[in-house]
Amino acid sequence: TVDPSDSILNYDFYEFLIWKRITEKPEKEARLIGDILGKYPVNIGDWWYAKRINDFIAQGKIRVVQDSENKYARMICLAE
Repeated sequence: TVDPSDSILNYDFYEFLIWKRITEKPEKEARLIGDILGKYPVNIGDWWYAKRINDFIAQGKIRVVQDSENKYARMICLAE
């Protein structure tokens, strides 16, 4: 089993997949992550993309358009 904390720098390499897919058009986080997983099967789980998206929201790089208790159901897009 791979422990991401052992190789966090290697995992950060895959952030570009988020930036390649996200746009200024709001969409559900689950749709964004599902599309990435389907198009780029690189053996990284949805939890990792969700964590990085959360980090980018905290940094102001991704914007929550409509929040939800279930983070996968919230609407997100590129921040302006």
